[in-house]
Amino acid sequence: MFLLAFLPILIIIGIIAYLVYMGAFLPITIEEKQMGPFHFLYKEINGKDYSLIGKTTTEITNILKQYNFSNQKPLQVFYPDTENKVEVGFLVDEKVNDLKELKSKTIPQCQCLITSFPWRNSLSFILGFSKVDPVLNNHRKSNNYKKTEVMVMLDDSIVYMQRIESSNY
Repeated sequence: MFLLAFLPILIIIGIIAYLVYMGAFLPITIEEKQMGPFHFLYKEINGKDYSLIGKTTTEITNILKQYNFSNQKPLQVFYPDTENKVEVGFLVDEKVNDLKELKSKTIPQCQCLITSFPWRNSLSFILGFSKVDPVLNNHRKSNNYKKTEVMVMLDDSIVYMQRIESSNY
C-alpha cells in the first residue's frame, strides 16, 4: 500500500528524467555562419507525409551500399509550406551525376542560421522540431529574414540549418 502511494511520484520522476535525457529542457541558441558546399543525393517526397522519410532514407541507404559510398550523412531539406516538398537523402564526399535511382545536386555555400539538438532516438526529431522551429521563426522575424528551406542533418546531433535571405519589405 505504501509503495502504491509513491507510484505516481516515481512515474513523474521517470518522465522528467526521460525528458532531461532527450534534451527537452536544453536552451536553443542560433548561430549565423557559412555552411557548404554540400553534394546531395536524394529523392523527393510529398511534404505532407512525413512518415515517408524513414522509408525513403532506408531505400537510399540500400542504393548507396550498392555503389560503396562511405562517409555519408543523412539530410532532409524541408521547403516552405507553399511548396509541399521534402528532399530526403545523404550528403556525400564527391559530386555524383550518374545514379539513375537518385537525384543529385550541389547545395552551394551560403550563410545559414545554425542550431543543434541532441540525437537520442527517432523521437528526437519530433522534440527537436518543436523546440527549434519557434526559435528559428523568432530569429528570422527579429532580423527581417525571409522564410527559406530548412536543412536537417544527422551527425552526432541533429543539426538544423536555414539559409539566410533578407526580406524585401
